[in-house]
Amino acid sequence: MNNYIISSTFDPSDMQSDTLIISCSRVEQELAHAIAATGCPYPVIYLKSRLHDVPTQLMTALQEVIDEVSDAGIRKIFMGYATCGNALAGLHTRKCELIIPRCDDCVTFFLGSMKRRREMPTGIFYITSDWATDETHGLHEFQNYVEEYGEEMAQEIYEMMFEHYSYAGILDTTCCPTDTFRPQAEQFAEQMDLEVIDVDGTNDWLTQLLTGPWPENRFFHFPSGYQITAGDLYLP
Repeated sequence: MNNYIISSTFDPSDMQSDTLIISCSRVEQELAHAIAATGCPYPVIYLKSRLHDVPTQLMTALQEVIDEVSDAGIRKIFMGYATCGNALAGLHTRKCELIIPRCDDCVTFFLGSMKRRREMPTGIFYITSDWATDETHGLHEFQNYVEEYGEEMAQEIYEMMFEHYSYAGILDTTCCPTDTFRPQAEQFAEQMDLEVIDVDGTNDWLTQLLTGPWPENRFFHFPSGYQITAGDLYLP
């Protein structure tokens, strides 16, 4: 399990609750903000965000963690994940019930609803504080490509990756002033020839994940002893 974990406050030898949060490290800042705002007492396990690059790898990592915490006595898990390219399909809940935001990815967390996501203009690449400062994404990743392939080839690779985008959307999740990562976002946008726009956001979905209620139009609720199928992951 340790190969997948960025950080964890879960200690199976000193369990204060049978409830746990498992989350992608991509939303660590926003989840920490929600935890502080609500006084949520549950421990958190953060997994590497790059697991998303291969959905089957993400499912394998999640299953391994769920297996271990279930054996340790956890019975309810709040998931800081969306459907993430159907990476949850095949996941078995073991002895735990799982509460999961009912949306496609973490950008939708911060836009606030599937309806708003669908109404947004196409061609926006959304940038949050975590993405802009993560050394495995953005200009950091571009520089790694330069070192490996040379600047000309790196530019070609990135242009292909972003050819369907016209805008760099600086997404305000309300948890971090956008001025703290705007320079990195603007530098990235200039490199990729994208127009910078500001996008208002919210952190209400992650906050509601911790406090409830969990209506079925906004959350999946899977019982213990259940294997999730792709058909279960229908989005409203």
